[in-house]
Amino acid sequence: DFQLITLSSVALPIGAAALQWKHLEKAPRYLGLFLLFGLLNDVRHHVPALIEWRAFFIAGYVLCEMLFYVWFIQYTHSTRWDKLWLRAALICLPLCWLLSYGGILFHSEEAPSNGIFDVAGSVVIITLASRSLLSLTKVSSYLFSIARFWFLTGILVYFMCSILIFSFVSAHFRDDIWFLHGVFDAIKNVLFAVGFFTYRRA
Repeated sequence: DFQLITLSSVALPIGAAALQWKHLEKAPRYLGLFLLFGLLNDVRHHVPALIEWRAFFIAGYVLCEMLFYVWFIQYTHSTRWDKLWLRAALICLPLCWLLSYGGILFHSEEAPSNGIFDVAGSVVIITLASRSLLSLTKVSSYLFSIARFWFLTGILVYFMCSILIFSFVSAHFRDDIWFLHGVFDAIKNVLFAVGFFTYRRA
C-alpha cells in the first residue's frame, strides 16, 4: 500500500534525530519532535473512536504545520527583515486558516478546504526557505555538509508540491493526483534524515 510506505518514510528522520539527539541544536530537536507528532496524528486517523473528529484534527494539524515551519526557518536564520515576516505570518496565517477551514470547524462539515490557507502558507514558507538557502550560499561553498541546507531543501520541496496541488489543480482532479503529495512528503523525510545525520561530523 503506497500510503503505508509514505507513512513509514517519516520513521527515517525520526530515527535519525533519535540517534543524533545529543549532537542536535534546539531547532532540529524540535523538528524531530514535530515529525513524531505528525506521525502520531496520521496514526490517529485509523483509530475508529476518533473517525468522527477527523476533519477537526486535520484542520488543526495543518495550522500547526505551517506555523511550525515558519518558526523553524526563522529560528535557524533570522534577520531583522525575517522577524517582520514572522510577525506578519503569525497574524495573517491564522486568519487565512479560519477562512479556509471555517466551514469544517463551525459547521462540522467534511468538505475539503478551499485552499486559501494552503496556498498562502506555502507561499510564505517557500519565500522564507528560499531566502535562507540563498544566504547559505554566501557563507559556505560546500552546502552538503550543512544540516540546515538539507532541512531547508526538504521544506522547499514539500511546500512547492503543496502549492502546485492547491493552486493549479481543480478539487476534482486533486484527489486523482494526491499520491504526488505523498511522494514529495517521502522525499522531504529522506532529506530531513540526511540533515540529521550530518551532525555526526560536528
